[in-house]
Amino acid sequence: MGRNTAWRVRKKRLKKKYVAWGLVILTIMITLLSIKAQYRFWNGLFGQETAVISSALIEIMRLAALFTMLKLRGKKKIAGIAIYVALALFCGSVAITSWNSEIIEEDDRYHASLMQAYQVQIDQIKTAYSEQQKEKIAKLEKDIYWSDSKLASNPNSSYWQRRREQLVAMKEELLQEMDGFLSESPADPRLWIEKNAARLGIEVEAVLVQESQYASIEKA
Repeated sequence: MGRNTAWRVRKKRLKKKYVAWGLVILTIMITLLSIKAQYRFWNGLFGQETAVISSALIEIMRLAALFTMLKLRGKKKIAGIAIYVALALFCGSVAITSWNSEIIEEDDRYHASLMQAYQVQIDQIKTAYSEQQKEKIAKLEKDIYWSDSKLASNPNSSYWQRRREQLVAMKEELLQEMDGFLSESPADPRLWIEKNAARLGIEVEAVLVQESQYASIEKA
């Protein structure tokens, strides 16, 4: 009987000890996460020095309020609970703001990388298009030169006069098309690349950029 009682007492003490250590570890982890979030928040507003001081001071106050809440009694305990709840709510709002800002920044970096990769392919397509147009323009210029030669030998020929005017108009149209295409900034780069790559008969590799956390959340 005595052995069973001693074992139950020992088991109860061990359980309390494990719970206490678990709470200590949990408190340390929450404190570290809170310090990181607060440092990022205050650093973005006031700079590094203020961020270090503010995050450390608030966490010290929060832990002191936690100690007061757990160890003291009466009015001091109630005051400790009120202060701890207020500080915990403040730290929670700061953490949410900080993490949200971090996710948005990550998403901005993702989109910047994606747009950079798209721009490389857009430039590749525009270069290929420009080369094709220049070949057509060069051919038209040869035809215009030939028409000028015919007109020089036969100034009254209405056929060569009309032919020359047609060729000049075609050249101007190609130049305008090329200028418009090269100055185009597509609203949907992926769709623009697919359409124009197929139209020009060139192959482009798929753009592979690691998806951001924000984009993953949006899809989910």
